[in-house]
Amino acid sequence: MTKGKNILFALVVLLSLSGCFEFRIPEIPDRIVPPRINAGPYEFFLTSMSVNFDTLLTYLGDDISLDEYRESYPGDPGGTTDWFVMRDTFSTTFDVDMSMKTEPVSSSVSKSMTFVEFSTRTFSTPSISLAEIYPAITSVPEGLTTPPLEDIAFPPDTSYVNFPMDRQRFSSGTMTVTISNDLVCTLGDPVTIAVYDSTTQDPIYNDASQHVKLEWDQPIPPGQQVTEDISLAGAEFPKSIMIVVSGMICGDGPETITNNAAARNSSFTVSGQLVSMVGEFVEGDLDPELISDTSNISFGDDLNDGEITVSRAYLDTCNLEITLSNTSNITGKILLNIMSLDTSKTAGVQYFSTDSMTIPTGGSTTFPYKLNNASVVLDDDFEYRTYIRIPGQYGQLTDTDEFSVSFDFYGKSDGDSIIVNSADAAFNDARYDFDEVSLDMGLSDMFPEEFEDIELSDIELSIDIGSDIDIPMYLDLDLVGSKNDGADTIQLSIYQQITGSGGNDRIVFSDAARLVNFKPDQLTISGSILLDGAGNIPLAQTITVDGNVGVPMEFEITEPLAFSPEYSKMKPAKLPSFLDDFTGSLEAIVNNTFQFGVDVLVNAARDTNYFDNPVYSDSVRSLADISIPAMDTAQQELVLTKEDYDFLSGGRDSTWININVYLTGREDGQPTTFLSTDSVTLRLNIRADGTLDLSEFSSDTTETSGGGE
Repeated sequence: MTKGKNILFALVVLLSLSGCFEFRIPEIPDRIVPPRINAGPYEFFLTSMSVNFDTLLTYLGDDISLDEYRESYPGDPGGTTDWFVMRDTFSTTFDVDMSMKTEPVSSSVSKSMTFVEFSTRTFSTPSISLAEIYPAITSVPEGLTTPPLEDIAFPPDTSYVNFPMDRQRFSSGTMTVTISNDLVCTLGDPVTIAVYDSTTQDPIYNDASQHVKLEWDQPIPPGQQVTEDISLAGAEFPKSIMIVVSGMICGDGPETITNNAAARNSSFTVSGQLVSMVGEFVEGDLDPELISDTSNISFGDDLNDGEITVSRAYLDTCNLEITLSNTSNITGKILLNIMSLDTSKTAGVQYFSTDSMTIPTGGSTTFPYKLNNASVVLDDDFEYRTYIRIPGQYGQLTDTDEFSVSFDFYGKSDGDSIIVNSADAAFNDARYDFDEVSLDMGLSDMFPEEFEDIELSDIELSIDIGSDIDIPMYLDLDLVGSKNDGADTIQLSIYQQITGSGGNDRIVFSDAARLVNFKPDQLTISGSILLDGAGNIPLAQTITVDGNVGVPMEFEITEPLAFSPEYSKMKPAKLPSFLDDFTGSLEAIVNNTFQFGVDVLVNAARDTNYFDNPVYSDSVRSLADISIPAMDTAQQELVLTKEDYDFLSGGRDSTWININVYLTGREDGQPTTFLSTDSVTLRLNIRADGTLDLSEFSSDTTETSGGGE
């Protein structure tokens, strides 16, 4: 009876472990009691682990969420699988110095009115006979002689000459007088031909303040003809002058004359001319006149070189000043057309034309024009045309009076160069550099430090180029990544047509992984553009660069990628002391859907500070070292010694479990890809078996003794 109680006690003890073990009651024959029975197996949960890429980054201390990076995996035609692509953008601009400018230009044209021309004017006296000079000759008998005659004055004769102006002064000219003496006696001396104002009868003087007259102080013998002239320079004639001929006969001494018909009818004549008169001043009614002029100047030649030929330049804000000057007191209107200057937005050339500008009298006036939409056609000469209209008017005019039209064409301020905003031009491999731009990248901080040894295998790096240029533009671009304060660099270069027929404004860098795996701290972009074609080009050119970086979670793992989930703790119950022949195992239930292998190392310690500390390496017990092949779902069983079990259960407090996970990469040479559907799960269960020797239970004692310790 006592022995039966002992057996019952042992069963109660085993049942007391049922909270931790799965206990199976052995079948005992009703009449036969064997000396030893099997106890167990005893199974209970040790720890588990489930890892996908989200939890992997969490284990590595990175709290980023991957939801925003989730994209459909292109390798899954069904579209049920996602992968993770970290994307970033960067933007910058380049100011390309394509500036053109031309120096300011000035030009002027001077025009004079057609000065009054003076034609030759003639005058003459009628024949003056001896009978008119000496009427008393008729009292002398025919054939007889007169008494001695001396200093007999002949009656003055006046001729009138008219001019077109009220006043006219001559810079040159000549009055020529010829006297023909057909008298039977001497003529003179003197004989005088003098010029007077026919209105005031005042003498007219020349520039030497001499009365304009000819005077013969020598007698003119009968039958002789004499000619004299006098300069009209400086002489100012009114509208009408009178030329008075006066003098005497027989002025050289007494003469007797035989009276007969021939003597009585003998006479003398005076004839003259006003010739070669050139005016220097006039006053009077001026005839209307239209004066025109066409001139050309050089403009824009400095815009062209061996690489660029500009046919039309579209200008920045500039100014045109037209100055009219007039030295006379007459007035009129001036119109200026600049045939190559277009100031409208209408297609074609709408040449610049002033309104009719009033000519100032005796001074100058400036007309300013601010040009905001001007362009200059450079295919032809820079031509401007001047039209001056002088209406008929009363005024004064000198031979030096003139109208001048000048214009100054300059930039925003007087003397500034004229800036070209855009140009219709032909470019022949014209190259323009742009200033380099540096961007802080920080690619070394993209992943946790545990990813330091990974090599990204597939990087999307593209740059979209924005430009207002339509003609073929080629971009010669360098991307230089640098780190360690510029001590280490790597360069990607590309040359691509961006605009024009056949161009592509998106640049894709096929070897971007080389740049990203370099993990630069800074990215420097530099280069140039090359233009080869014809069209309109804005010269204040800004090139925009919009970069896109896509980094799929696809790596080449050169060294195992290690991480450790959070520690877990456990406190299994101690094994009963009467349990003999302990046999333990760890059951690893594995499900790895990753495309690469995973190694798992399970360690136990009484204190978490012992893990990863070489000083306490003897205090850490390795429970399991498991290699999980890629795409493997299996169950592995590992040996668990009684010492391992006692280590787990023998501590005063709970025992800590540390799992170290190592991603080993693929063995087929393909990059490692993390997919949303991929994970690895591991569950570890402890399994223990033993035997129970029932013969050791005596009928007179209730003590137990365990074996295998």
